Amino acid sequence: MHLVCPSCDTEFECLLATNRSKRARGNRKHNTREYDLRYFANGAEHFIQFSSDRYEDVELRSKDVFLLSKMGSKFIILQNLTVGQYWGLNQGNRLNIIE
Repeated sequence: MHLVCPSCDTEFECLLATNRSKRARGNRKHNTREYDLRYFANGAEHFIQFSSDRYEDVELRSKDVFLLSKMGSKFIILQNLTVGQYWGLNQGNRLNIIE
């Protein structure tokens, strides 16, 4: 999905999917984490890898429905719609994540 914020005209993309599996590897020294996600979307299984500039891990279990938002080439927010929580993954242009 391609969306535009009505208040600031920032463009971003969203992926709505059902999780199959998540693997995360953290690096405390550099305060980063890498993710591997297998998920179902549009009747097919997909795989995606991305990194986060935050060490904090996200809660994402099998069969959880999630929304992954992307600005430019960086994933910014992962929202777990099943448990009603979200996590900031990377700092984006003109986006402040308040936690």
